[in-house]
Amino acid sequence: MSEGRAHLGLPTWESALLQGTLYDHRCPIKEFLITYASQFDAVELQQTFTDLPYESEMEALREVVEEVNGNFRFCPLIPRRVSHEFPLGDNYHDMREFLAAVGHLGKHLGPIVLRLPETFQPENWKAIVRFARRCPKEKRFVVHLTHMDWYKKTECLIPLVEALKETTMNIMIEDNQSHDFPTEKLLGGDHLMVRFKGRQSPQDEQRLAMWVYKLGEYKGYGIKNSYFFLYEQEEMCLEILRKMATSMGGNVHVPEPFDENADQLSLF
Repeated sequence: MSEGRAHLGLPTWESALLQGTLYDHRCPIKEFLITYASQFDAVELQQTFTDLPYESEMEALREVVEEVNGNFRFCPLIPRRVSHEFPLGDNYHDMREFLAAVGHLGKHLGPIVLRLPETFQPENWKAIVRFARRCPKEKRFVVHLTHMDWYKKTECLIPLVEALKETTMNIMIEDNQSHDFPTEKLLGGDHLMVRFKGRQSPQDEQRLAMWVYKLGEYKGYGIKNSYFFLYEQEEMCLEILRKMATSMGGNVHVPEPFDENADQLSLF
């Protein structure tokens, strides 16, 4: 895993709505990832949530990005067959198969995301800890808490944060303005994942500017690698991420804007 890096990206590289902004209009969908990985350092791998991945699929993704961007990371979601369709921790077979498959991403494997169902209540926090303790120590994990009560019942959230500090799992920070719980109290371990959900309002830029500051500040909490995914209208994402990258400086890659008037319209 790369040291001391902020990885910026989007929820997916496959959106056709990015044609004309990130991809030129003649770029075939099968080549989107090459362009995306040359611009950004991370992406969520959401297709693993619905289906168990094949090792060959993960190897193919690795081969696409490994010569384009050595710092690129995929952040796959644990399949719903593990997180939703069985009690958490009971489906050992599919979890082992999933970990074996994503292991073929090699150094391009970022934190693995455990998305919990909306019915997973805060009172069950100890089940998350038990699951995290069984996760392989050489990999990094984040848990996405989706039940609406997590940030209301801090008597469950606070002990969860403390217990997870002994594991390689952290809590995903989802910035959608739905709660005002201090984000620094959610930090633990050496990695951080943030999902930023814009509201297409003037406050978005203020919130993003604050995250530029926070991602720098959190290095003092022991965070070596941060992953920031922007959920926003596609045509706005690239401009916002470029502003963030420029503001953060250092080893953050600044994507080049797509010039639809250039003589050479395609990279391929």
